Amino acid sequence: MTRISSSQNRSRLAAFVPLALLATTLIAGLPNPNPPRIRPTASRIRSLKFLPRESRFVTGSVDGEVLLWPGDSSDPPVALARSTAPVSDLEFSPSANVLAAAFEGVHVELLRLDSNQVALRIDVPAVRVLAFSSDGRALATGTRTGEIAIWDAATGQQITRLEGHRDIVTDIAFAPSSDILATGSQDGRIRLWNWKSRELVRTLVEPHSTILSIALPADSTTLSAVHFDQTVTTWDWESGAKLRQRVGQSHSVGATVSKETGQIAVAGRRGRLAILRDDDRLTTLQYFGQEFRNLAFSHDSRRVIASGAESGIAGWSLDRLRAPVGIGWIPPLYYLCLAAAIVVAVSDWRMAVVHLVLLDGFRDLARKLSADEPRLMTVAILIPWGAVVLSAMLRNRDRVRQLVREHRSILVVGAATVAMLIPAAGHSMLQRPQGASLAALGAVSYLSPFFGIILGYLIAGEDDALHRAARCYAVVCCAFMSGALLEYARADFRGLGGIQFDWIRYFAGSALTLVSGFYRSPTGLGLHAGQATACCLLLAARRPGSRSALWIAATLYCLLCLVLSGRRKMLLLAVCVGALLGIHYFWGLLRKRRRLLAALAVQLVAALAILAIVPSQSLPNQLQYALTTFREGIARVPQIGRDLRTTLAQAGPFGYGLGTVTQGGQFLAPHDLHTWQEDGISRVAAEMGVGGLALLLAGFGIGAWKMMRVWATTPHEYRFAQAVLIGATCGHVASYLESHQAFSGDASASILAACFVGFSLRLSETRQESSSARV
Repeated sequence: MTRISSSQNRSRLAAFVPLALLATTLIAGLPNPNPPRIRPTASRIRSLKFLPRESRFVTGSVDGEVLLWPGDSSDPPVALARSTAPVSDLEFSPSANVLAAAFEGVHVELLRLDSNQVALRIDVPAVRVLAFSSDGRALATGTRTGEIAIWDAATGQQITRLEGHRDIVTDIAFAPSSDILATGSQDGRIRLWNWKSRELVRTLVEPHSTILSIALPADSTTLSAVHFDQTVTTWDWESGAKLRQRVGQSHSVGATVSKETGQIAVAGRRGRLAILRDDDRLTTLQYFGQEFRNLAFSHDSRRVIASGAESGIAGWSLDRLRAPVGIGWIPPLYYLCLAAAIVVAVSDWRMAVVHLVLLDGFRDLARKLSADEPRLMTVAILIPWGAVVLSAMLRNRDRVRQLVREHRSILVVGAATVAMLIPAAGHSMLQRPQGASLAALGAVSYLSPFFGIILGYLIAGEDDALHRAARCYAVVCCAFMSGALLEYARADFRGLGGIQFDWIRYFAGSALTLVSGFYRSPTGLGLHAGQATACCLLLAARRPGSRSALWIAATLYCLLCLVLSGRRKMLLLAVCVGALLGIHYFWGLLRKRRRLLAALAVQLVAALAILAIVPSQSLPNQLQYALTTFREGIARVPQIGRDLRTTLAQAGPFGYGLGTVTQGGQFLAPHDLHTWQEDGISRVAAEMGVGGLALLLAGFGIGAWKMMRVWATTPHEYRFAQAVLIGATCGHVASYLESHQAFSGDASASILAACFVGFSLRLSETRQESSSARV
């Protein structure tokens, strides 16, 4: 027996070798391999341009100063002009001897570089952008009010005036070999004018937001445009036909297009810079020191410079970029870890759970650092989770029978769900391309919570197993949530932030950027932070002493990461846990009537304190935003009803079919469905129609009744742990109702969330059995 045990231990340790290799590779690949060269500036830069065929460049600042910078030397810049108004745009004439500077809202100055003198000043109210014609004789200006004017660059006389845009003109470009002028606007339209005849030739409209940058390359009839929502569109401007559309950088805040090579540089939030080439190769550079808004290519597109919301100019040499360390090894190591987890699950399913909790933490980071960020990494982890559940059920048949016998309502809801999935799956397979794949992914979305309940029930089957599981999960989450603090502190590491997407919310008059850390998205960070908060509370209340103080500190750390994530739907988990604990303690005080007045006084003081804090403008924006959770949650309830009515009207009584808007919609994206459901109720109605909606409501009712029964049968000394588990479950349900928490393409998150239900079901049984044994 001893030899067999030693062999098993060696095989378990060997299974963790791929995890150790994966962790080492990820850590080695985290540092930024291409840090930019930073040149400090006295004030924030609003515009910058390279001199034609030179390495020198000019900048315009919010202080109204125009500076000429040397190319590669560290010599100080030379001042060219200065005004009281900010510089909004700079443009060189084709001969490169004249620089036009737009001083926002006031005038345009034409500066002669050979004499460093102002050759001409043109008063243009509300001016924002400008461009020279290919011969340098005409200068076009665009304003904040949507007007375009053409000026004689020699005399400053207005040649013509073009009107048509309804919002800010964001960019202007002359066609190199014709009389065409292209103008892009914040209204989402690109207008093509024959500026000499004042004729509007064509309007190009794409259902996207602000046009950030446009370009008409030489010797070509194509026009490239970068939109705010990360898309890059190319048209044939002569025919108006859209040639192709590519993904650049999400929530773009700045962009430029090289007229010589057609390369596109797109600046995203949190210091991301995407270089998109004609062959669709995408190179992502990032520097978390500042957020870039203004970009410029050198004439040969071998260098790019960027400025942002802070004082400083970042520069990269694109022909000297280094590949990240170990990037090619990450996917094979990740899939090797999945295979190892399956092997471990065959012999020891509990150890495999530990293996998968660790691997689930590595999963999002591994995907971010992989070359193509493959979505397969998100789905493939379901295979070892399935192996773990199957192995646990086979090795614990008696406990599975006990679960079915003691909690038949779970079996009834599961059977009804399967019965409802069959016609919905048939609908998808008959009506949709890739219908079988859609149905399979959709079935995983709805069935994974039931497997999570079974797994949680079996994990908590042994004495003290619940606390061991909570400790394992809390420690792993606390380690991986360090990425949230690093991102908030602007650490220059790859893997921080969302996957090709930066989540923002407009709050308190500014854009609040949500934090993802090492996780795929703020939702992932919020989910794990909320669940880790519940686990730390369980461990803190287990026994008093120094360890309790440590777990209380860990609870506060998890709450901090939860607030930084900015996902209010995940904050509902902490709110529900806190509410259940409050009810638990308040009920205990009610049983001691002499403390009733004290309890009421404490709650009144707490309520007054919250009311005093919420309006405070001195708190960080993240905390102010988090404090709106309850108010905004109530305000969304009527919207959920309206969305449900709209969904039923669009999808009909039978829905679109299984998988069309849950995981299948995430990975296969049916293009014929022009719909979006924010809340979980509408998503079920969209896939399974009225029948699925009725099943969901019945399931919630049965679940609420079951949780009350579980609470009633739990001994009083274990009510704290039960309050935490039931509170976490209520938080998951509330977040699902609010915004489809677990149905966004991540079924493994559903499994982990549903484990809390299994813990809760088993906790009361285990403690009652222990109490009976003691009696």
